[in-house]
Amino acid sequence: MKKMESFGGGNNIDDLPVDNNENKNLEQNKEQDKKGFEFSKEDINNGKKRQAIVNFLNAEFSAQMKKGFDLGYTDKDLAKRQIFSVQDRLKNASNNYNADHNDNAFLYVVNDIMDQIGQNSKVVENDEIKIKKLENTEEIRKSIISRNKKGEISDSLMNHKLDSLEKVDENINKDFNSRRCVLMAEKRMKEENERYAEAVKGVNEKEEEYNSTRKKYEAENGGRLTAEQREELKKLRGEAASLWDKRSSLEAIMEEPEEDRKAKLVSEIAEEQEQEAQKAKERKQKLEEILGMDKQNTDNNIVNLNKDSSVDNNEGVTAAQFRQFMRSGVAGGHNRSRVKNEHDDSGNKNVDNIENAEAERKAALNKRFEAMLPEPNTMARDAYEDGSRIVKAILNFNLDKMRKMREVNAKEKARQEVLDSASIDERKTKDYLETRAAGLGVKTILDGYKIEDFPRLKKEYGEEAALADLYCKTITMKNKLLAQHDPMEAVKMRGGSKEEIEAAKSQKGVISKEEYEMALNALNGFARGLMDQLKEDRNLAEYSDAIDLLANARSSEEYKNLVNGEKIRGYKKNEANRLIDERKSLSKDYIRGFIDKGIFGKVKDFLSGINVYRDSSEAKALPEEILKIQNENSKESVRLIDELHIGPIMKNFSKDLGGSDENKLFGAAYAYNELEKKRKELIELSTSREARNLSEQERNDLDVKAKMLYDMMESVRECYSEKAGVSKLELHNKLLKEMKYNKLSKIRGVIRNLPFMRKG
Repeated sequence: MKKMESFGGGNNIDDLPVDNNENKNLEQNKEQDKKGFEFSKEDINNGKKRQAIVNFLNAEFSAQMKKGFDLGYTDKDLAKRQIFSVQDRLKNASNNYNADHNDNAFLYVVNDIMDQIGQNSKVVENDEIKIKKLENTEEIRKSIISRNKKGEISDSLMNHKLDSLEKVDENINKDFNSRRCVLMAEKRMKEENERYAEAVKGVNEKEEEYNSTRKKYEAENGGRLTAEQREELKKLRGEAASLWDKRSSLEAIMEEPEEDRKAKLVSEIAEEQEQEAQKAKERKQKLEEILGMDKQNTDNNIVNLNKDSSVDNNEGVTAAQFRQFMRSGVAGGHNRSRVKNEHDDSGNKNVDNIENAEAERKAALNKRFEAMLPEPNTMARDAYEDGSRIVKAILNFNLDKMRKMREVNAKEKARQEVLDSASIDERKTKDYLETRAAGLGVKTILDGYKIEDFPRLKKEYGEEAALADLYCKTITMKNKLLAQHDPMEAVKMRGGSKEEIEAAKSQKGVISKEEYEMALNALNGFARGLMDQLKEDRNLAEYSDAIDLLANARSSEEYKNLVNGEKIRGYKKNEANRLIDERKSLSKDYIRGFIDKGIFGKVKDFLSGINVYRDSSEAKALPEEILKIQNENSKESVRLIDELHIGPIMKNFSKDLGGSDENKLFGAAYAYNELEKKRKELIELSTSREARNLSEQERNDLDVKAKMLYDMMESVRECYSEKAGVSKLELHNKLLKEMKYNKLSKIRGVIRNLPFMRKG
């Protein structure tokens, strides 16, 4: 490996170590710089080195693009596209190398990217003032060395002058970095100013929208608002509050004097630049260490090969490597030196067997995917095309593909309308059954994978992990479809236990073989569409190559992280639903506990930390992280219900509902109206101007408390309905009117609200 120079932050000036006995030729060094750095075959002779090169280039290019964006040489979207393009090229180069071990092809890619980094570096580091000054010091350096060669100055004086010149170069670069930090600070200030202006505009527009909408609704209804209108206004108020928070966070920045803002940003950027320079240095050192590894390992492998008990044959392929070869076509030992007995051809036979098995595997895969395509102008082909369109929309999630998805959805809607309007006789025809089955295939796809998941997973875990997940979901979809035709076979296919298989024997399919096969066309179109897209995007020759790529991706750390991450995400989604149910049950039980001792004990247990609303058997199967979240959420429920301070309102609830009909009605009406007052206060606060000053958590608490009060009111209606023996229907208006129009109840309510009456 040739000596590496700095990338993305170097001086473009040669480091010229002075040897008292011999001075290197400056022109030769500069000529080498023009050619640029190149990796050699020696640098890629094992997997660790190749991966180190790939990691280095990805990190170096990303850092360079970030610097280019910070300096204004490129916009964010273009930088991202270029980064993704380089990442894809390196992935493809690695995959292709694993398949065909073409050194020249791999070297072409990595050296081309290395050259791109070098060219970009010249753009990023270009500065006329710096270059002119450094050219001057270079001329002085040449003059000093020349005078030393002619004997005009001694070696010690030459070294002293060169050291001084080196410090001049350092100061030139420091001056350049300082000026660049100022430029970057000014760019960030401009961006902050633009964001602030947009935030102010956004707040004004949203408030104007809220006010005009409110006035419109009030004018329509004589000052009153419907539930839907209140909800819409609440949403607008929430949006305005969010925009206000964004503006407020920028206000703190904008209120500082511009000079102070600039000085602060310059300091921050200078620190960032130092950190990036250190990271670049560490990347370079790490790569140099790996590419300079001891080369004795290969020789040791030759000596020890036949002593290894895990080796299956003279080719040096272990049992584990053989299994890997059968899966992916790469034994993992292709770089190892081989020992062969010229009189023993067993190694060749083993290799032939492996190659034959691999060829058969690939041929079978290719044949299977090729056979998926139905005859043209048939219902089966239509179903196939539907599946193919859906997967391509998923893989290229944009507005154009969304339009195509809408076409698929419109087609499905039209198909369902035809099915729904079919007569009894028409439902017995082949056309009807085929149409229904094709629709079932599309429905299985749409139910089995959310189109918006792929871009999210690709962003979080990488494209290959997202592709592997998509293909695994395809297999799951096919299994679910099979379960509708042959439940037992579906259990076997997914590797179910003996007990599950035995239980499935008694189950009957709900669709015929013909319907299953018709529906399967849509899923085949989905699966082969995925492979076709992979072949096109990755320049793969056969379907088996695409399958191998996905198999390798499925064994990656990224895919494992995806699986675990999606499990946690699913748990969290379930937890959100569980928490809603828990708080509803708690709210209703809290009210019922005043008239039911058993329920009172249940609520008391929950408030003391025992989660009586959680299924203990299900909780045992949850990850520790989710259990911790559940416990924290339940503590929040306790806090929220304590803050509502409902006790004084419900003080006489049990006595009232145990009395006369008049007392029952008053007790229920009093509690119902007091809870409604609290609920309205919370809603008004959450939609008021003051809500802007509340944190997101505080605003969320207001909404949750209002919902809990609503559930408590429902519980009051239920309790009164049971005790008074009346229907729950129309109780809402009856209970509200009781406190509004019945004078005696109004007086009793005023007395009950006196401070001393609420004590105890």
